[in-house]
Amino acid sequence: MEKALSWAYSMVGNYEDAKDLSQEAFVKSHKALKSFALKSAFSTWFYRILVNTVKDYFRSKKWQRFLKWESSESMDNFFQTVQASGAGADRSVLQNELAVQMTKAITALPLKQRTIFTLRFIENHSIKEISEITANSEGTVKATIHFAIQKVKQSLAPYVSHREVSYGL
Repeated sequence: MEKALSWAYSMVGNYEDAKDLSQEAFVKSHKALKSFALKSAFSTWFYRILVNTVKDYFRSKKWQRFLKWESSESMDNFFQTVQASGAGADRSVLQNELAVQMTKAITALPLKQRTIFTLRFIENHSIKEISEITANSEGTVKATIHFAIQKVKQSLAPYVSHREVSYGL
């Protein structure tokens, strides 16, 4: 449940909506359990339901879409920013700012890129799993990841050096 909620939150940027969407996906998966055909892992099948639930959410809320930012603290929790013990206040402030900018960069990605990017780098799914979850070929998944990384790097360029951006992505 926590991984589904975390992924939904990374997509919609609102905790309550993410909670509703992940619960809705669990209900849908429970109702459709008889149609689960052991062709893939249960988690892959479930994530496909969750991805489709989030897509439906965006279709129904398209007129309301805008970037919504919650507190720095919630963004820090989401990215699980690890601050080195003994680091100075300046480093902490920079890490917080980078977490905010990273959230903005990911949220600004088109839905397909954001979906695939978060499945890969936040949920740590393999290319093959993402291909099955999103019903895209592995080549399409790889290309989408490439273009998403380029956009995130471009968004973060003013905040970090090229070397730092490349390290995390």
